[in-house]
Amino acid sequence: MNEQKPKEASVGNSSGVTPRAFFTGLVCSALVSGGTQYGEIFLRSSRMSDDFSTGGALFIFFFLVAGVNVLLKLIGPRVAFKPAELILIYVMMMTSCAITGMGLTHYQIPLMATLPYFATPENDWANLVAPYVRGWMVIEDPLACKYFFEGLPKGESIPWAVWLKPLAYWSVFFAAFYFVMIALMVILRKQWIEHERLIYPIIRVPLDMIGENNKSGLLAGFFKNPLMWLGFAFASFITSSIGLNAYYDYLPEINPLYPGITLSLLRESIQLRFMISFPVMGFAYLINQDVAFGLWFLDVVVKCLDGVFDTLGVYLQLRVNHYGGSSGIFSSTAIGAMLILVLYGGWVAREHLQDVFRKAFTTAPDVDDSGEILSYRSAVIGTLVSVVVMLVWLRAAGLPLWAGGLFLFIAFVIFIAITRIVVEGGMAACRAPLIAPNFMLYAVGTPALGSQGVTALGYTYGWSSDIRTFLMASIANGLKLLDDERFQGRKRPVFGCIVAALIVSLIVSFGMMLKLVYGVGGVNIHSWFCLGANLLPFDLVSTVVSRPIDVTGGMWMNMGIGASIMGILTILRHKFLGWPLHPLGLTVAGSRVMDWTWFSIFLAWLIKIIALRYGGPKMFRALRPFFLGMVLGQFVSAGIWTVIDGFTGMTDNMIFVI
Repeated sequence: MNEQKPKEASVGNSSGVTPRAFFTGLVCSALVSGGTQYGEIFLRSSRMSDDFSTGGALFIFFFLVAGVNVLLKLIGPRVAFKPAELILIYVMMMTSCAITGMGLTHYQIPLMATLPYFATPENDWANLVAPYVRGWMVIEDPLACKYFFEGLPKGESIPWAVWLKPLAYWSVFFAAFYFVMIALMVILRKQWIEHERLIYPIIRVPLDMIGENNKSGLLAGFFKNPLMWLGFAFASFITSSIGLNAYYDYLPEINPLYPGITLSLLRESIQLRFMISFPVMGFAYLINQDVAFGLWFLDVVVKCLDGVFDTLGVYLQLRVNHYGGSSGIFSSTAIGAMLILVLYGGWVAREHLQDVFRKAFTTAPDVDDSGEILSYRSAVIGTLVSVVVMLVWLRAAGLPLWAGGLFLFIAFVIFIAITRIVVEGGMAACRAPLIAPNFMLYAVGTPALGSQGVTALGYTYGWSSDIRTFLMASIANGLKLLDDERFQGRKRPVFGCIVAALIVSLIVSFGMMLKLVYGVGGVNIHSWFCLGANLLPFDLVSTVVSRPIDVTGGMWMNMGIGASIMGILTILRHKFLGWPLHPLGLTVAGSRVMDWTWFSIFLAWLIKIIALRYGGPKMFRALRPFFLGMVLGQFVSAGIWTVIDGFTGMTDNMIFVI
């Protein structure tokens, strides 16, 4: 006890939750939100906030740490932000990244205005879809919808009032939804961080940028490492060649990034894409070798098997599989693998979960939750209440209670599984091979759901479809940042900071998107979000209402196969020391995002093997700043090009996709 007193004293002297850190975090969150809308929607530039790597946050944080904070240190050391304050600011920006782009805003806003404008006699949405849509969920004013997609006539103002009612109803659902995401990560934090010691690769860049608590100097050692700047320069050179080519097409473009080169095998039934993503490669260098091997190897195996099956005429046709993998067979096996990943994770955490529930419903003085941003009681009871709120909301939208329960269960299985993949596998980008709304169509059949239920599922596409980022993963990484010794003091106030960042980000991102879209017209400003993705839910509903889908036994069978293989691989990994194949990769094998990332993971895995074999741990550690420098270089370079594009009026200068 006596040994801990000095530490406790130091903790009290350097809290991260200060008024200036809080307000700076809000300002930075607003910059992330507004910049994401202007850059991604209006300029159609790089997708800085659309993945788990939170590139928009890294871009702003780079200038905050290497620019603003350096100036503050020159004024006086006491004036500069402390490491704990910088951690809080970054956590708030990560929160913003999770909802301002593809995580919510870019899909949710157009979805609410689509039906009245795009309903035509040809698609018959007026009869197939419209009768089953609850008016309080959508924009009912035809003119407001027309101006949303075509732009406001001269002299007209944005019809803010017509958006208030549906946004108010949706805010009830999202308040419950996001609380559950935060609470589940609070419940699992100690298990993942302290008991299983997962590595959380994505937080390494901001932590290295912050530097040590007691180190003097204007910049952290990370910024003084030549290899970091070499990696930074390498990524910046590649991305800048792409940016310059948009302005001067006679300058050569060096582009190993998206879309890359595709190798076709077996009469084009096997497609292997070779492209590089610097963030994926940088984070993959940090993860365990068996995890990296499992991610790329299982994806390649699944692609090859899918090609062989296709050649032999063995396939599972999923008539509606938006955002899913190209194979119906392996989309469903991956869901079975995700189910085992989450259930087995719960079994491993059973003792910790027992402690959580004892603390939630009894005093349990032996269980300490003082280091959490929420008490276990608040997290558990709040989760139960929030689930009830979501079920009631979905029931009001038209989804039967039993279906709502199953839908939320599989949706959160996917969210938890992908979050686990992010924090253990360092995946900068990831997507479910089969999204939850489409799973429901085949799992129970559309006759059981009814037209009203299918329509309600269609309107969940805004937050459950193209989930390349979501709040749960950002909170998981944020809690690991808060667990760092550089963040000291009470953590309970951080929950309020996160909520404030969420509110500011939603207001700014929703408001900015409406302003931009009404100014130019959605069909003119972004063809995917306003003329592509927003139509998919209605195509789904009209398709399955006119041609119902029965319970698909093949999907259930493949889920069982995927669960069995996942279980076998998990057992083998725990039974045999040195087993080289981690089962984590099975959960995303064959997904479309893995098509873009497997080669970067392979390269990082190969380089790490060579480094460890010929240089040992010393060489591995020496090369680490180079890989993190590539991550930072891509985002800083792409962010600068977005700023340049904003001043010059250049559009469609997309440096990277992932």
